[in-house]
Amino acid sequence: MSMKNKWLFNIAMVLLSWITVSFLEKRSIKRFFPAFIFVFLINCIDVPIGKKRRWWYFYNKPHSFFHNEFPFLIGPMLAGFMDIKMDIREF
Repeated sequence: MSMKNKWLFNIAMVLLSWITVSFLEKRSIKRFFPAFIFVFLINCIDVPIGKKRRWWYFYNKPHSFFHNEFPFLIGPMLAGFMDIKMDIREF
């Protein structure tokens, strides 16, 4: 995938995810956002360690955290984390 297509895909992924978060209640976002920040920081620490110790292998040899993992962490992971917590609270 070319860099231009990769940037467009990453931006679209983050924007679509944040649009779904906008449908949630402010109270639930305020309640679960600190937990997301904690998980986000753990993942930010885990990614460089995992690459260094070769816990996983990338075929396209990504070298940048901000071009590869960061958009996923602030996009679908955030939206999924907030949506899952919202569903659990409703039961």
